Amino acid sequence: MTDTLITGTGRFRITSLRSLHDEFEGLRKGTEGIGHHPGIAVYPVLWSSPRDGSPATPKEAFVHFAAGSRYPVLDRHDHSGEILIVVDGELDDGVRIHRPGTLIYSPRGSSHRPGSRQGCLVYIFFPDL
Repeated sequence: MTDTLITGTGRFRITSLRSLHDEFEGLRKGTEGIGHHPGIAVYPVLWSSPRDGSPATPKEAFVHFAAGSRYPVLDRHDHSGEILIVVDGELDDGVRIHRPGTLIYSPRGSSHRPGSRQGCLVYIFFPDL
């Protein structure tokens, strides 16, 4: 069975978590991640094009959490909701532990302080950017 995630770029076909992990490995070979917070690196897939002239931000990205890393402050979703898929490892959002295959939707205006004890890889899409 093939799951399909609709994104701003059209259809991003997800045949398995392994296919997402392979996409990340291909991306990581060609670029260095953007240091977001200590131990947390962002690997953009698609950049936004803000009409108001503000700086572009990733619309789709992989985020790699090193073991023991956590956002030092609340991650606020003031401008867009967030759709996240845990690809590998375990993500702790401050409320529960999410394992590979978990899809999480955080609506605009929500916040959390994600981290990972063992390290993890997530795929993120911001639908409102």
